[in-house]
Amino acid sequence: MWSTDLAIDGANPAMRFSHPLADGMGDLYLNPLEPEDQAAKHELKRTGVVLSGGVVKTSRIIELILNQPSWSRSRMISDRINERFPKAPGDRYLTAEPKTDSVIQLNLPGRYAGDAERFLLLMSKLFIQRSPNFEPAKAEQLAELILRQAAHDQTLSPEERTISYEDIGLCWEALGKTTLPTLRRLYANDDLAVRLTALDAGAHLADELATDHLLQLSKHPEVSVRLRTARILSFLPNSLRGPMILRDMLDDPHKSVRIAAYESLSDIRSTFVQRLIVGDAEHSKFVLDMVPSRLPMIYISQSRLPRIVVFNPGTGFKLPMLARLWENSLMLRWAAADQPVAVFYQPPQPTADNPEAKPITLQVAPFVANFIRLLSHKTTDEYPMPGFDMTYSRVVNAVYNLHRQGLIQAEMELEISPLAEAIAKAAEGAPAYRPDTGPAATQPATAPGITPGTSTGTAPAAPPNGRPDTAPTPPSSSAPAAGNPAPNLPPMISP
Repeated sequence: MWSTDLAIDGANPAMRFSHPLADGMGDLYLNPLEPEDQAAKHELKRTGVVLSGGVVKTSRIIELILNQPSWSRSRMISDRINERFPKAPGDRYLTAEPKTDSVIQLNLPGRYAGDAERFLLLMSKLFIQRSPNFEPAKAEQLAELILRQAAHDQTLSPEERTISYEDIGLCWEALGKTTLPTLRRLYANDDLAVRLTALDAGAHLADELATDHLLQLSKHPEVSVRLRTARILSFLPNSLRGPMILRDMLDDPHKSVRIAAYESLSDIRSTFVQRLIVGDAEHSKFVLDMVPSRLPMIYISQSRLPRIVVFNPGTGFKLPMLARLWENSLMLRWAAADQPVAVFYQPPQPTADNPEAKPITLQVAPFVANFIRLLSHKTTDEYPMPGFDMTYSRVVNAVYNLHRQGLIQAEMELEISPLAEAIAKAAEGAPAYRPDTGPAATQPATAPGITPGTSTGTAPAAPPNGRPDTAPTPPSSSAPAAGNPAPNLPPMISP
């Protein structure tokens, strides 16, 4: 897709009040999953998605609006926010700046750049009170509430019954590290839901003691518990034991747990993830990640950025192999274990390096990771290694078809693009998820002394008695984390 203006309601042909907010351009990604039935194939409507091709040109302003104008309250709320979320060395502005007697501008702290939604949820749970004993007392009150809920206490009020465990965990996190003594008491609670809620809050507060209990839960017989444990460990980026626990979870018998462990290791930028950015300085095509695992698997994902993940870098092909793809324009032959894989490719059109579109035959070491590099690499003066310069979509299609033919010795998990799913729902007339609003949610009721929260995309509920104890939760976006250094792959073989 060539450079295109992106705007809300940008598909409206009138375009009267549409203001471009971003530029979009890049290669199209086509999902290789197709129905086996020929009639279904004939009726299939292919959907192309441009991945990681948008560049925002206009920053969005986040504002907290007070129900009752008051300069003193506006300053008090701003001071409380800045006290709990102070300006870091890399931040340009204070987290909260009172603009008028009813408007406070919120500036996203750098440490929440990849998780703006979490920051806004914490804003909705931040208590204004700041007396010396308030935070420990409130933490104990929340602990009492969650234990009464776990015990199905019949004396709970209707409002107390509607407070979710997630809300309680967010309140603990918003209170800060003064809640850790209370949380540590709950780390070993007999009720698993209470235990996980406390550990989640403790991990967000960087409590290294939580890893002792997370290690136990990483071996829990229930898949859902191990899955939650892997996700919680992503909130301990500076932990010494956390990455080791996740490394062991890469060998979990359930592939969803292995994928969650990889995602967490990627989030904390662990060296267990060997990362190679495929592309040139102007345009990166996708990320090739390799992680150590005894169980070979290939994971294709488009969340946040296009990725191909190889579990066990030694994953190879079935011997002997003779594969024909794309009407014989791509063919592979591997005859013996001590020989390289011969790859034949007929380019679909001339290029600057191949003006006559002559067929190319190259050889590569018999590993899937090397094959992916060969398909995607573009030969340059800086990196003269030979390659076919294919797009992410064609590389995924090639790997998928080889796996479908049983020629790759690994499981394969192919994630459906969330954006493609939204487009499909919109085409069917179903309410579609809009990135600028987020999914609708219901505003929960509140218990006395606990501030209510909002979910992304909903209008903020009015605080009780006109107290501006909550912040609205506007939509947010997340940016991908920076990659790790390029991995030491098995050597490519010259043509």
